[in-house]
Amino acid sequence: MLLCWMVAASMQDHHGAVYVCTEHNKWKNAKLKYALPECHKVCCGIPKDVDHGHFEYVTTHGTTSYLSAIKYTCDANYHERDFSDEGVYVCTIDGKWRNTDLDYEVPTCEPVECGKPVFHLETHQRIVGGRMVINGASPWSMLLKTPDREIIDGVLIDHQWVLTSAHALQAHNRTIEDIKAGIKAYIGIEDVREVDNSHEVHVEEVIYHPRVKDAVEYRNDLALVKLKENVKFSNHIMPVCLPQKELAVEGKVGHLAGWGVGVNFVPTSHLLYVNLHVANSTACHEHFEKIHPGLIAANAHDQFCTERSPLHENVCRGDHGAAFVVEENGVSYAAGILSYDEACRADSYAVYTDVFDYVDWINKTMAAH
Repeated sequence: MLLCWMVAASMQDHHGAVYVCTEHNKWKNAKLKYALPECHKVCCGIPKDVDHGHFEYVTTHGTTSYLSAIKYTCDANYHERDFSDEGVYVCTIDGKWRNTDLDYEVPTCEPVECGKPVFHLETHQRIVGGRMVINGASPWSMLLKTPDREIIDGVLIDHQWVLTSAHALQAHNRTIEDIKAGIKAYIGIEDVREVDNSHEVHVEEVIYHPRVKDAVEYRNDLALVKLKENVKFSNHIMPVCLPQKELAVEGKVGHLAGWGVGVNFVPTSHLLYVNLHVANSTACHEHFEKIHPGLIAANAHDQFCTERSPLHENVCRGDHGAAFVVEENGVSYAAGILSYDEACRADSYAVYTDVFDYVDWINKTMAAH
């Protein structure tokens, strides 16, 4: 049964149905003068159906009257083609369901494809310490928490697979069994203060690259984490693409999103991102040869560096395992996985494992497990 309200027609303008008592002892309205308002029913009717999606009532179930609200949601493994502020529509005075972003158009639900978020990050930062990720703009970001509450980042690359840094998982000599039993993995979040059981997924297996070395040299520094759950994709959860060509070329701009420490080295509760560019490999090699010999080889094809942003921003503790994401033709690719940084130094470089060099190993490992 449809429930509709009676609303004064004069409420359609900014004067509303307000009457003021005049000196002539009469009620007067700015628009209607001395005439009384006419009332009519405002009813938006049953909301339209959408392919591969559904709606639910935000206000009283079945109420389609003025100021009632509904919410559209795409089915599992589908997402909205265009951003619609969480799909909320309100019944307006003209008897139509309206959304703040799509106006009177209903959402279009499309199959989730890797690297195509509904909402994109801005290319220029505006605040010191990194800009906040909002509206699912980094839907592949994974939060991994160790038993001692250390934060490791990861990136979703398939329904059950997360790519991260091997040395970050191996820290403190953790065994694979320790990691599987003690690590907590969370997906589809941006603020750790909002984490609940619905965000938690469980680790089934951890697979290190067969040539991964210890935490001194940081070579072949990749690990694949297999999840027990088959994660369903949505607006806020989708995989990043693996690169199909070399993307880590000098000067290439990308971003890294993580839960590392922010301004004044204070731990952040919200996912932040920083825009960086790929540095000159020779300059990076020479820099580290002076302070950390062997960290990155000269002309290394399996590693690359980024340097600080124009705002002197850089990666920091808690960002290890996060992806350096490069966008090409509207598609986001994980060009690198953060392996090493110099403890948030704004005048230094960060070192990454070049994902393109390991795409074959990643695909073969996922297929075999």
